[in-house]
Amino acid sequence: MCALTTFAAALLFFFSWRIGVRPWWVLVAVFGWLSWTIYFALLAITAGPAPMIERGDISAMVRWAELLGGVLIAIWLIFWTRHGIKYPWHISDDKASYLREGN
Repeated sequence: MCALTTFAAALLFFFSWRIGVRPWWVLVAVFGWLSWTIYFALLAITAGPAPMIERGDISAMVRWAELLGGVLIAIWLIFWTRHGIKYPWHISDDKASYLREGN
C-alpha cells in the first residue's frame, strides 16, 4: 500500500510539472517519491514467513533507496520553502487589491 501511495505521489508531482503548474524543481520530489516506491516495494518483497528474497541479501539496496528518497525529498522541501511558499507580505498591491477597502 505504501509503495502504491508513493508511486501515485510521484505521478501527481510529475504531471503537475508536465502541464506547467509546478516549476522544474518539483522533479527532485518525483525522484524522491520513486526512490521510496522502490524502498517500500523491496520491503514488501522481503516480508513474511516465506519471502521471495531474503532481506539480508538486499539490505544495502533497501538502505540506499530509503536514504536517497529522504535526501531528495529534503532537497525538494528546501526548494519549496525558498521558492514555493508565498507569504502575504510578498504580494504586491496590484495582486492584493482584494485586501483594500472600498472596492
